[in-house]
Amino acid sequence: MKGFIIYSTWDEQNDKTIVQLFGRLENGQSFCSINVHVPYFFVEKKSLEKAKSPNLKAQVQPSKLKTFHGEEIVKVSYTLQSDLTKIASYLHSKKVDTYESDIKPHMQFLIDLDVKSTINIEGSSSIGERVDRVYLEPTIKPSEFKPELKVLSIDIESDKNIDKLFCIGLHMQNYKNVFIISDKKIKNATSCKDELDCLQKVKQEIIKLDPDIITGWNIADFDFPFLRKIYEKHKLTFDIGRTNAETRMRISSDFFRKSTITIEGRQVLDALSMIKDPFIKEAPSVKYIDINSWTLEDVSQAILGEGKLLVGKTRHEEIEKLYKNKEHQALVDYNLQDCKLAYNLLEKTKTLDLAIERSELTGLTFDKLTASIAAFDSLYIRE
Repeated sequence: MKGFIIYSTWDEQNDKTIVQLFGRLENGQSFCSINVHVPYFFVEKKSLEKAKSPNLKAQVQPSKLKTFHGEEIVKVSYTLQSDLTKIASYLHSKKVDTYESDIKPHMQFLIDLDVKSTINIEGSSSIGERVDRVYLEPTIKPSEFKPELKVLSIDIESDKNIDKLFCIGLHMQNYKNVFIISDKKIKNATSCKDELDCLQKVKQEIIKLDPDIITGWNIADFDFPFLRKIYEKHKLTFDIGRTNAETRMRISSDFFRKSTITIEGRQVLDALSMIKDPFIKEAPSVKYIDINSWTLEDVSQAILGEGKLLVGKTRHEEIEKLYKNKEHQALVDYNLQDCKLAYNLLEKTKTLDLAIERSELTGLTFDKLTASIAAFDSLYIRE
């Protein structure tokens, strides 16, 4: 069975280091594979005695590799990555250089198999709690195929002054729905009795839809931080991934660094960040388009020829008025249009196709594609 890796990570369980790969299979099902991996790094052979930490016993094996200076090296491995990190730190304190000790176990696992993003996976599987198939110790080999990934676009509407949630819109291929706090029956919407009910239903729906990619416009700096705050207010876990781990965020105010959202088993591609990416901006579908500003309205009008249903500096007041006056159908329509615009921008610019191609070339998952050093490491170490 062929598959595409969306997200990779590692953990320690039962005194072993395990590697987890999450993705989408060629039959359309989602999967998680779990393999035991023994992490390692290299040191020069002449430093072998120093490599034996007094507190931790590592396995030392000969290697055919040599340093750039022609020095013979040995492979130092240990069952637990956390202990191996301590060994590396001990060696550094003794002025002993280590090689590849900074490579994470999941990347090391993939590099060893010469796997980039597409795989052939063989072995028995069972039904997972949040994925269709869970493979334990499968055989994984490199492969080639074009995946059909599930993309979910999300957008929220709220009172900007008091952090009050109005609704959450979700849009994907052949699906659209807005979860709105309302007592009315509304087209393309699910009415919720209060914020708590809305948040619970949205989380359940996202897990049920099981997207590979979550997108939206400026979601890394607005929608997700706002949602985390609201989930915390109601003492709910914000776990919408393929594990029960909480959604993690690194919000950056630095112009040169992007905010990042980590949802285990999925990827978050902020449509705003992707469209502004220098690589994407050179794509034929975008390169010759004149964009006045990086607002959803201006970018959508320039690329799609359509825009938001409410525009201008007073649109936030208009949104609040729609909600307070119970013109909820108009608010739902507005919310869904924003979701659809972000979704269609990725489609029209072929941003996801380019991301898949870059992942297949570099062996990096979507969240690391702009990391040039990581891409160099991934390709160079394989040689």
